[in-house]
Amino acid sequence: MAAAALREVEAALTAGTPARAAELLDAALGTGTPAPAALVVRLAAAFLDSGAMPAAEAWARRGLASYPGDADLWQVLGLTLRRGRRLDEALQALEKVRALAPAKLSALFNIANVHNDRGDGAAAEAALAPLLKVQPRDPELHHILGRARRRQGDLAGADAALARALALEPRFTGAWCDRAMLASERQRHDRALEILAQGLRRLPGEPRLLARRAEVLVRAGRPDEARAGLEAEIAARPDAAWAHHQLARLLVDSDIAAALAHADRAAALAPRNADYVLTRAHASFRASQAGRPELLQAAHDLVQAVSGGRPPPAEQAFVVRAILAQVGAVDEVEAVGDFADLGRYWALNGQHAMLLSQLPLANSPDRRRELLAQHRLWAGPIERRAAAAPAGRRPGPRGGGRLRIGFLSSDLRRHAVGHFAQALFEHYDRDRFELYAYSFRPGPPDEVQARIAGQIAGFRVRPGIAEQAAAQMIADDGLNLLIELGSTTRWNYAQVLAYRPAPVQASWLGYPHSVGLAAIDHLILDPHLAPTAPDLTAETPLLMPHSWLALGRAAFREDPAVDPQAPAARNGCITFGTANNPNKYARPALQAWAQVLAQVPGSRFLFLRPEAAAPAFRRNVARIFAEAGVDPDRLDFDPTVGGHLIRYNRMDVSLDTFPLTGGTTTCESLWMGVPVVSLRGEAVFQRLSHSILTNAGLPDLSVETPEAFVAKAVELAADAPRRAALRRDLRGQLRASPLGRTEAFVQDYFDLAARAAAGAA
Repeated sequence: MAAAALREVEAALTAGTPARAAELLDAALGTGTPAPAALVVRLAAAFLDSGAMPAAEAWARRGLASYPGDADLWQVLGLTLRRGRRLDEALQALEKVRALAPAKLSALFNIANVHNDRGDGAAAEAALAPLLKVQPRDPELHHILGRARRRQGDLAGADAALARALALEPRFTGAWCDRAMLASERQRHDRALEILAQGLRRLPGEPRLLARRAEVLVRAGRPDEARAGLEAEIAARPDAAWAHHQLARLLVDSDIAAALAHADRAAALAPRNADYVLTRAHASFRASQAGRPELLQAAHDLVQAVSGGRPPPAEQAFVVRAILAQVGAVDEVEAVGDFADLGRYWALNGQHAMLLSQLPLANSPDRRRELLAQHRLWAGPIERRAAAAPAGRRPGPRGGGRLRIGFLSSDLRRHAVGHFAQALFEHYDRDRFELYAYSFRPGPPDEVQARIAGQIAGFRVRPGIAEQAAAQMIADDGLNLLIELGSTTRWNYAQVLAYRPAPVQASWLGYPHSVGLAAIDHLILDPHLAPTAPDLTAETPLLMPHSWLALGRAAFREDPAVDPQAPAARNGCITFGTANNPNKYARPALQAWAQVLAQVPGSRFLFLRPEAAAPAFRRNVARIFAEAGVDPDRLDFDPTVGGHLIRYNRMDVSLDTFPLTGGTTTCESLWMGVPVVSLRGEAVFQRLSHSILTNAGLPDLSVETPEAFVAKAVELAADAPRRAALRRDLRGQLRASPLGRTEAFVQDYFDLAARAAAGAA
């Protein structure tokens, strides 16, 4: 390779333009000539530093094809694979470095980091041991050791390692942050704030320490102080982008207008910071769900601008995936990251709510069992910290006293959970039971919450309360049974059950999967909803005799009325459709919908969703239908926000999502006289519609294969008399079914609860 060409390549690398360096290198080499190994290492590392992981991997592998024994190339490949969360492959590459260059201590360092990423703290500590013998005064090694011990549940040992790192380097920001968050995890929030104060004395104004201070205050149940602290930072330094960013993250669930304003300001101040731009996208996305659907397209465009089509880092993956899912980008959702690696990353980092996004992708037996393992992995650290600070229970009533049953949910309000659960509070036997409810949602109660509160012994509302304090609050009510209804979805804190505030605990209704906590004894299901394999739940199923839910009268009313004239009669063609949330979409379901349209000449498909206003949504779904030869002109998009029930009068047959099926939407569709075709599977989340259809007297509309799904939809389209009868009679059929016999459902529910509380279930 000519010296002049080499200098040009090196100049491009020095200028931070690896893509230009690659062009120059290819031009200089010609066909079949390998580049110098050291230069390829530099180029691959430059791509890695710029976040261009596919290019980094490609150049590392290209170099290894010519120099298979080069340890530096294996190392940059391992680091690239680690950044992409391909942890098993990363470990293999780094072990190759160790074999090729046993004296290369950086390989052990990187291997330890990968083991920590995988949640294997013991292996990480073993990899660090020889390094610590050689470099006992390296603060970074003690920092990684602290993380390894935390992964193993040795919280005291982790704290000691982090303290040693800080003794060696008092200005080590990462160690201050990790030590404070470790104390907070142990429910020692005051100690965490003290650690951060010590760090700030060493590093005045350090943004990462101030950001952690806000996080600890939130964990401690003091969100107003967190907000005030960040606002004070902004008042003192209006151009502090990090503070606007942190405040936007803090407010995204409670004050969306302010969150948007601060996210916009952070992104404007630092437009090249991907985290800030994605927080702006996240705030736009949340605003789109809170009455501003036009912002969904803006959120999508921001994600596309940041990612450039590349898989995002793990810490950004959830926001990217959530926004892509909402615009129906099913292929891009799958490409965001490896199912196992991402799920385990979220679980190990305590991000349980993100596991919900895994359900539509759990499309194989192996993935479904991996998903349960991820939930159990999330539970481990919580169970360890709960064991260190258990709630002090007082015994509930025994003998002739009324049984005390608590419901843990922030969704006992104008929400699907509230609508389905409301009958319990209206029709329970007040001579047998004393009911309590617990919510952590900020803001005033709506009319549903107020009505429930007026019907029970106590409705505790404690926004921002710390989890151990919440557990103690519940324990002080002396419950016999505690039932959680929302897992860790927004404002719901199922982790409180790890502290065992009640002697018997169960999960029901709000989350179609095991939460993962060993302290949850039961999952309330019915014979049709129960999984077909016992290894798909962490809890013991507690089976209702007929249905696991009933249609609440407040939500399922006579108004709006079913239009007696079917859309097919008005339009001269069959209209299929869905009102399911796009975050449930998966490619196999959309392909099945498209095949149905392809087999029913002239038929149309209606997307009854606010997201239908976004051009990206329309493009994405149209592309999959086009693959089956369905013209985009046969797709209808109704982006109605609110009052959507009457829009079912535009639909002849509803086609369900799978593997994650509908629940509320299935009930709504049937109530509006529109039959639903569903595909059932082995897991709970694959059987929601199956339970509803079976209890409604329509078991044949729940099928077992994609081929049967298409065939059943085509058959129903051809059966005008049946569709007319269902449109006319479904409401009466539902009222007469287990779904509509509300008082009988409540009786069955509390009989089951009493047996569970007595340990006889």
